Amino acid sequence: MSTAGPTLEVMWKEVQGLLNAEIQRLPAKYRAPFVLCWLEGKSRAEAARELRLKEGTLSSRLDRARQKLQHRLTKRGIELSSLGGLAALWSQGGETVSARLLETTVQASLQFAAGPGTAVGIFSTPVVTLLEEVVRGMVMNKFKAGIPLILVIAIIGAATGLLAYTKVPAPTQESREAEPDNPPAVEKEKPKSDKERLQGTWLQISLELDGNRQDLSSDNRTVFFEGDNLVLNYPGAWPTVVTCKYALKPGQKPKAIDRIDRAGDTLGIYLLEGDRLTICWAKKPKDRRPKEFVTKQNSEFLVEVFKRLPDEENSVGTETWNKEAVLRFPYRPTSVSFGPDGKTLVIAGFDDGFGAILGTDGGPGHTTLWDLSQQKEKATFARGADMYFSEVSPDANLLATEHQLGEKKWFGGIALWDIARGKTRSTFGDSESGVRALAFSRDGKILAAGYYNGRARLFDLSGKDKTDEIPGIPKAQESGVTCLAFSPDSKFLATGGYDASITLWELGTGKSLGTLRGHRERLIAVTYSPDGKLLSSVSGDGAVKVWDLSILKAKTTLQGIREVRALAFAPDGRTLAFCGFEMEKETILVKLIDPMAGKEKATIKPRMDCPKALAFSPDGKRLALAGELAGGKMVIGDQGLVILWKLEKIGN
Repeated sequence: MSTAGPTLEVMWKEVQGLLNAEIQRLPAKYRAPFVLCWLEGKSRAEAARELRLKEGTLSSRLDRARQKLQHRLTKRGIELSSLGGLAALWSQGGETVSARLLETTVQASLQFAAGPGTAVGIFSTPVVTLLEEVVRGMVMNKFKAGIPLILVIAIIGAATGLLAYTKVPAPTQESREAEPDNPPAVEKEKPKSDKERLQGTWLQISLELDGNRQDLSSDNRTVFFEGDNLVLNYPGAWPTVVTCKYALKPGQKPKAIDRIDRAGDTLGIYLLEGDRLTICWAKKPKDRRPKEFVTKQNSEFLVEVFKRLPDEENSVGTETWNKEAVLRFPYRPTSVSFGPDGKTLVIAGFDDGFGAILGTDGGPGHTTLWDLSQQKEKATFARGADMYFSEVSPDANLLATEHQLGEKKWFGGIALWDIARGKTRSTFGDSESGVRALAFSRDGKILAAGYYNGRARLFDLSGKDKTDEIPGIPKAQESGVTCLAFSPDSKFLATGGYDASITLWELGTGKSLGTLRGHRERLIAVTYSPDGKLLSSVSGDGAVKVWDLSILKAKTTLQGIREVRALAFAPDGRTLAFCGFEMEKETILVKLIDPMAGKEKATIKPRMDCPKALAFSPDGKRLALAGELAGGKMVIGDQGLVILWKLEKIGN
């Protein structure tokens, strides 16, 4: 056993790693009951009370979780006939498996390899029968190379409780009396509707036109169903994204689908077979609906075939963030903020229309108030000229934007908007240089503006109808100011610039308290922690830094993500969120970390190409990300997105 022990310990750890990965992949509504019952050993009644579910609902979800896990483990090459003792396997942790258990397992595996019947002397007949079933499954599924039979026997032994050395005592009269005569019926899970089965991403594999079929499996064309929304992604020389609505009519024969957009409804029929989707569309909006899935020469129909892509998880890590809602807007959001009560979301942005294509100045700015309790729009108002930079006050009453003071002048002015009324409260400033950044103090009484010429100016907002400039800060940065942030007590201001440095200012005296250096490219965002002891920053080089302000040195530096556009501390200061493009995976990611230790808490993969702003709700249980669906692509339909996630903490 001296050589077998360490090898088997490694095998146990490998199995636990596989189990951990697959448990994390379970949707939260299935994962929560599974963790509480199977891993933490709670009864179904206890778990139901903790999750505030009916016991029948919990049982149904628990059974569904077990089925999903068994299915996924089978795909990985591990055949389990039972998960009854999973907690025993899980509880081994990094501890050494008992020598007696390993010795028995090794002996059994050697005898079993010679023939299942030879293992009866060690295991009972039911165990041997179970092992025979597993081995047959291994042969049929071409068991994963590299995991020997001994590991399978060990897994089955721990997962079924059949490697115990004492027999389970027969139930006593007292235990029989304690069992209910009529146990609660397990609530059967309703079969999914076609709409539910369609949700997610589908890859187009073929297109049939005029009787000719084209293979498109390598073109990376996708469609994405999300609620009532349909997003069509067409890559190529002129990448295009189309967003629209859709409606299903599964009661018709054949089943019907309508694509709903501004040009008119496009009618079609569909066939959904597992992970394969076939749609026959009319070529033009308002044309008649097809009746079969074939095309002929000069046909007015086309047939598209898709296959489902793997589901993308909401989050992976010690914290679970479940997607709560996806809000779509006809403009490009540049900022997002929660109201102080956490019930309202304020989204600000601009609509460039065809301005970017035609080289014109773009379209009007927009601001939307979103009711989170009803998940619907409360109001939207236009803000006139194209105003890219905007900031919402902490009380969500005021919106500050850059403002053009007359024609042929810089956007060096500032407009202050009353959000509730949707009207301008005042305009002020001058046009000596364009506004590049804006920030409100935590009490909402001071507005700071950073300019392209390196200046930072302060404005007193305490007067109702008058805004006075507060003197005190000299030229803030050697080059332009790119970002600003007030300390929580509103006594200090941090400015970041094109020169890759951060300067800290004392507002009462206008003195510089020091300069933070370490970034290699221009600063994109800076933000204070809620207690004012830390400052986080991100620059164009992709480095995210957390600075200890007591010593003016970087405490944590994270690399690997570039083009980080959004940065936010959670209200309790224990989580820092940022969003950008991860170079290795070539995808947009939201990462949540412990700012003190630099350890990752969660990673979320949003369906968004160009993130712009992040915000936590006041209670820290919601996270909002605003941005564009497809940056750098032609978008037909709604181009702006705000994605909401809700935190559900579950034991890892």
